[in-house]
Amino acid sequence: MDELVYYGSELTPAEIADLVAYQDNWYDASYDHKITIDTDLPTVAISTTAPFLPDHDLVLAINAFDETSGVESVEYKVDAGSWLPATRDVDAWLFTFSPSGNGAYTVQTRATDRAGNVTTNPRRSKWTVRRLSSSTRLAPCHTR
Repeated sequence: MDELVYYGSELTPAEIADLVAYQDNWYDASYDHKITIDTDLPTVAISTTAPFLPDHDLVLAINAFDETSGVESVEYKVDAGSWLPATRDVDAWLFTFSPSGNGAYTVQTRATDRAGNVTTNPRRSKWTVRRLSSSTRLAPCHTR
């Protein structure tokens, strides 16, 4: 019941019929809307199987996934640098790793889904760069 009207006296059968006929011309419009509440965080993983060519930058792939709303963007940073956007490819997000010299590097990755959820614990990968004479060798370490 969505309406109550007080008439002060009993309605006649004709008055009831008139009210029914009048209200039969009304219609209720209702709409269904699917609402998805996305509280899951996107996950990221960096591929450590990319081939390395000495004296060339290395293009690394980040796999990102969000089951509920999909991945909107992926970012990476090297050591204490700024977060930078990765480039979307067909199956992964790509970025070029250009080490500045010998030493250990930590690459962090994170994703943002279409609902705005951001990976709270960025994925970390540790890399060691060693220059041997004129060539460079890149060795991935354990990732966390």
